[in-house]
Amino acid sequence: MSQYPDEELPTETWSLQEFVNYAEAIIHQGAATRAIPAFVKFALAGRISTAQGEKRINIDVFKDCISLSDLSNITLTRDFDSLIGVTTNLPFRIPLAVYPAAPFRDSLAKSNHLKKFIHLSQWDRPMKVDLHKIPNICLSTAELRQKTLVFFPHMYQRGEDQRVTSEELEMFYDNCLRPAVATVLPQSISHWPVNYRACLMSMRDERQQFHFSRHDIPPHLLSVFCDALRNNLDRHTYFKNSFFVHEWRGTKSATLHSPEDTDACDQALEDTFKIIDRDNMFHAENEWYIDIGLEIQSPDLVLQWRTKNLYQSSQLPFRCAIVKTASPSTWETTFFNRFFPTTDMQKQRPKTTYHYGSCSYWTRWLVLTAKVRIGGQKTIRGKLLVQFRELTWLPWSSSDRIWATGSSDKGTYIKLPEGYRDICPKIAINERREANLANITL
Repeated sequence: MSQYPDEELPTETWSLQEFVNYAEAIIHQGAATRAIPAFVKFALAGRISTAQGEKRINIDVFKDCISLSDLSNITLTRDFDSLIGVTTNLPFRIPLAVYPAAPFRDSLAKSNHLKKFIHLSQWDRPMKVDLHKIPNICLSTAELRQKTLVFFPHMYQRGEDQRVTSEELEMFYDNCLRPAVATVLPQSISHWPVNYRACLMSMRDERQQFHFSRHDIPPHLLSVFCDALRNNLDRHTYFKNSFFVHEWRGTKSATLHSPEDTDACDQALEDTFKIIDRDNMFHAENEWYIDIGLEIQSPDLVLQWRTKNLYQSSQLPFRCAIVKTASPSTWETTFFNRFFPTTDMQKQRPKTTYHYGSCSYWTRWLVLTAKVRIGGQKTIRGKLLVQFRELTWLPWSSSDRIWATGSSDKGTYIKLPEGYRDICPKIAINERREANLANITL
């Protein structure tokens, strides 16, 4: 039998409100010498003393919750949280502050969930590549929270996280950036150090700390500057076919508006693109993306998104998908073991995996299984499997990744929308839930 504090105790399930009410009652029950130990034992260990003995309290955060249909006063607001442009030009209406030497920290090193078609000489066709995996440097800023980066697709090497080297940065400044400035603003070239090494020296203070300076390019000269810079870049094998990515991040609440107010929506969009030259923003194959946030509020209530409801719906939250039915054995054995492996199963997993480490539950699961013996793990997995069976869909995972993509698949499947030819995420439908492929929608 387990010893304190892990002994088996009778349990009760409370809501969050019941938990808070009981905690407040303990604090106000009397002498601190009795109240504080009881409060600590309850709040940290979930244990209470009753006339029948000790009990353990479990919290169900969904107990006593109310549904949206029960709310009478709901406010819905929309906000444009971020803006990203992928372009071959510099479509700005204000001066662009260009860095002579790029700040290393401002390069795109983490995924922003966007991909770009690139075509290298050794490939037989263009391929979509994650933007953050293409070597890049920060070129400039236009305003607070905005930066423009220049990307070099011919430096890309599949399977490698390649950064722009100091030698390549030197070539970029000496042979491409400074000559472009000299062409466009010869009267200002004295503000630009004669070479990259001199530039680095001028940016260091007495403590050898870098201070990255910037010099403005007027808006009416940006087109000429862009052409001169890209022409210089195209003369070098590693730099040719460059493109720009313009980012606006962290602009929370700057464009708050009601989705139902057409004029407010138009004004918010106008404010978002206020520094963009819209006559040139869709030049060539330019692409623009807006991250739109919706916030639902109700006075004196905390509203939370229930992901369980998302995975129990037959309406998929994607623009496209390849959908296949998974048999009960595939769902409850193959998929379940991938998402919730025992410690023995974890040893058999591929050394390199994708997506699992980015999921918040995964680290907690690894820590839990490391602390619990295999018998306890089986008990926990049994409880989880009951809930796992209730899900309608999941990513069609592989042993080394959660998300798999493709333009087609083996066996019986449907592709949504019908006739879509590009790459899509592969989705598994739980046969036990009697979800018919014909009823699955986007």
